[in-house]
Amino acid sequence: LQLRNPKVYSYRKFSKDHKESYKHFSEKDFNCKGHVLDSSFQSFLEESFDLLICYYPKKNIFLEYAEASSEATFKVGFSNASSGFFNLDIACDENRVDLFFDEMKKYLKILLFMNNHKNISIYSCFFSILLYIISIISLNLLNYLL
Repeated sequence: LQLRNPKVYSYRKFSKDHKESYKHFSEKDFNCKGHVLDSSFQSFLEESFDLLICYYPKKNIFLEYAEASSEATFKVGFSNASSGFFNLDIACDENRVDLFFDEMKKYLKILLFMNNHKNISIYSCFFSILLYIISIISLNLLNYLL
């Protein structure tokens, strides 16, 4: 998977000590009706990215708003923080950043393969993924029992 034009925009809780930034947003970037006040953040949300990675393990209304409002084509995030807007939910320990990104890359490669081989049905793809997950669970269970 190649990065073509990566952009990072992150949430940070408002503090008077923070300088204004075009790479961060906070609760102060929303008005009382929930509309975005910061034009650079609004532009980020309106940009049609191929992939939006939402790396937040706990529910956060401001991040959920950004996720739901984003024009990104495909959205990936933690399953326990999901509001139903992710195309790919990943369940893993929030401290395992490496595992999160490994899992994301693995499934994106499968989906990319499927997109390049359209004669394979989507059901066979999901069936293959399901079999892969079952085999990993079985191996882990077998290792645990032995």
